[in-house]
Amino acid sequence: MQILKLTRNFCLLLGVAMCFSGCFGRGDKLVWDEYSTTRSVENDSVRFFVDISIDFPKNNSRGAVADSLRHFLSMALFSIECPDNADRMVEQYIDTVYSNYCLDMRDFRRAAGFTDAFREEIMGSANQLNDSLLCYDKAVYLYYGGAQGQRRVQSYVFNLHTGRLITEDDMLKADMQQQLAQLLAEALAQYTQEEAMQTIEPNGNFLVLPEGLIWRYDGYELNTFEIPAVESVDLQIPAEKILPLLKEDGLVYKFLKSQNTETK
Repeated sequence: MQILKLTRNFCLLLGVAMCFSGCFGRGDKLVWDEYSTTRSVENDSVRFFVDISIDFPKNNSRGAVADSLRHFLSMALFSIECPDNADRMVEQYIDTVYSNYCLDMRDFRRAAGFTDAFREEIMGSANQLNDSLLCYDKAVYLYYGGAQGQRRVQSYVFNLHTGRLITEDDMLKADMQQQLAQLLAEALAQYTQEEAMQTIEPNGNFLVLPEGLIWRYDGYELNTFEIPAVESVDLQIPAEKILPLLKEDGLVYKFLKSQNTETK
């Protein structure tokens, strides 16, 4: 009896240990941190300003998902192969931009008659929707001189089980591109009344919200004079309209379906 009792206790302890190992021992915990820095240089020959504020997987985050996200975002944000230290990555990017400004771009702008000024702002924001989906927004503002700068917003949606980017093809049923284009055209009609604006092609730049999906466009992508080329436009499609176009076994469909059911 004593041996049986000891055996049961050992099995219980082993089970608890395996549980903790499964939760914390795999090294795949994803922890985000904010990395912010500003560099400003202004004198008789230089007018340079860069401001960066991004969410990025913490340096001690480990596992396949964290590694995949870290690699993707380092390239998407800065076109840099991710180093071990995120602070160093940000500083390396600013050093490169400043070097280019001083050596090449400044002289080019002067010859073209532009104001000798450079300003860049980069913001990256992570939003985890549930255990399966992560949305990440990258907003960039660039000013090279002249009347105004240009702002662009790029959104990415990730599968947190794999760390991979979710594309329109992953999300949409077959042969649904035309229906999606029509929904986007209807959303665009809120911004412009141009009769020539009949359809707009999906551009792969979309964001998932509990209320539906948003496709993001630069003004120059829309081929309309009513929207300035420097502006970024969000076209939102409500959940009830986009759900019939989505694969029912997909993560985006399941998320929107659960949100739509909960709100009814």
